[in-house]
Amino acid sequence: MYKDREKAIVLSETRIYRVDLVRDKVDEYPSANGYIMSGIYSSPYFIMHYNDGFVFLDEKDFRIVKRIPFKNTGGVRCYLKDNSGKIYAGTNKGIFVTDTSGIILQQFNKETGLPDECIYAMAFDKAGYIWCSTNKGILKIAEGKLVQHIMKQDGLQENEFNTNVVAESADGELYFGGVNGFNSFSPSAIGASKDSVHLLMTAVMVNNEKAIADTADWNISGLRLPYNRNALSFDFAAMGNHNPDQYVYQYRMDGVDNQWIQHDKMQTVRYSLSPGKYTFHVYASRSFDKDAKPMKSIRIIVKPPFWKTWWFLSGLVILFISVISFGLDQRNKRKYARRLQQLENEQQIKLERERISKDLHDSLGAYANAVLYNVELLEKENAELKRKELIGDLKFASKDIITSLRETVWAFKKEQYAAEECLVRIRNFIQPFTRYYQQIHFNIEGEAPADLMLHYTKALNVVRIVQEAVTNSIKHSGASVVHITSAATVGNKWSLSVQDNGAGFAVAELKDSERGNGLYNMQQRSAEAGFDLTIHSLPGKGTTITINI
Repeated sequence: MYKDREKAIVLSETRIYRVDLVRDKVDEYPSANGYIMSGIYSSPYFIMHYNDGFVFLDEKDFRIVKRIPFKNTGGVRCYLKDNSGKIYAGTNKGIFVTDTSGIILQQFNKETGLPDECIYAMAFDKAGYIWCSTNKGILKIAEGKLVQHIMKQDGLQENEFNTNVVAESADGELYFGGVNGFNSFSPSAIGASKDSVHLLMTAVMVNNEKAIADTADWNISGLRLPYNRNALSFDFAAMGNHNPDQYVYQYRMDGVDNQWIQHDKMQTVRYSLSPGKYTFHVYASRSFDKDAKPMKSIRIIVKPPFWKTWWFLSGLVILFISVISFGLDQRNKRKYARRLQQLENEQQIKLERERISKDLHDSLGAYANAVLYNVELLEKENAELKRKELIGDLKFASKDIITSLRETVWAFKKEQYAAEECLVRIRNFIQPFTRYYQQIHFNIEGEAPADLMLHYTKALNVVRIVQEAVTNSIKHSGASVVHITSAATVGNKWSLSVQDNGAGFAVAELKDSERGNGLYNMQQRSAEAGFDLTIHSLPGKGTTITINI
């Protein structure tokens, strides 16, 4: 660890020895507990490393003064100290440059260009350059980067050396001990060799097949590949003054790698590339150069699948915009339609109110006037027979008022009614008549269409037209039979007919008389609801009224 003319400090794995060169005396001290491979003197401490930390020993009695964590080194094999006091620790993870407090100032490893990170021994030459032995020969480091790499092919005993075996003679010659002897050389006599290196691509493969069948691999400068032929492999070799395996190779794929990658043992370089543009660079020299300029480059384009091409994606964008525009347009149309429907509904409600008002005025008002008129006649009439007729008319008018109100209220309960519900309403209307008018036989047969739905206004008109037809048969025809037939027709339509065997009438003549108001009301309701109404009657032949819904 230290030597001058009077003394030397010697370190073993378990002991420290102070050797007095004047008195030929040796003092022994225990060292720190742990596997220790080397140490260095930096006044006023002796520094060594074990258990992932630097240990500082007092220079007089070698007691431990302090510890500083120093991890991830794999162990320190050797040390150097320069004129500025910086300490160089050679480890299994490269060279760490620290100050005397243990703060890491710099690190040399594979990322910075070292071909091997296992540093066995280090020494400064007269020019201040660092020479170090490794598992891959001897390296020369100058100005923070590798400048020379000497290997077995250049005359070394072996590429592998031993821990801390280095010495310097008075004239500056360096000695490094290895597994098969030692090498000595004068650093100033070993200049950087001038070597004209030519790099060749010896194999360029795509999906384990020759990239371009009719072209020599070393002539390939570019590749244009489909997305499913993206597994590439490269082999290359340097031609120069040395054997190909004596060169340090490095490669980089622009678009994948951020920096040069050192290529060990000339293994095949493989990439699996996504669609895109790349450039593969290769460089070879006697030492790693992180700032190297490529000797050989191959431009590579991996085309995307059609669903990832710009035109397909542009089409998707246009389609998406079109769909969104169509959706917005449909939304606005639906919004407009809803608003229009709302206005139409409001208009329909207004018209419906007017219609109801008119209907109540025309029906209930007429019935009320009839009641009032008949009551006045009844008050003045003395003949018993005539009084009975007037009372009968009053009963009819009263029932008509009740029926009209009942049907109007029923129609307003729902927005839509099934045809079957309308037929049930008609049956309920007819049922009491069998009790009131025993001289007349009432009959309803047939069914309504099962799936036919009617708006409440149409449902009301259906019921009202049938009621009007039945009432007319009771009042005016003198019929003994009133027959109602319901039938589903083609296209889910509905046919209703009211037939009696009464006196009948001439349809054309009755329309022009006041007694034709009932027929006029039925025809008006049919027209409003969009029904097809036919009236067939002859004097003495009865009457048939048919509604096609």
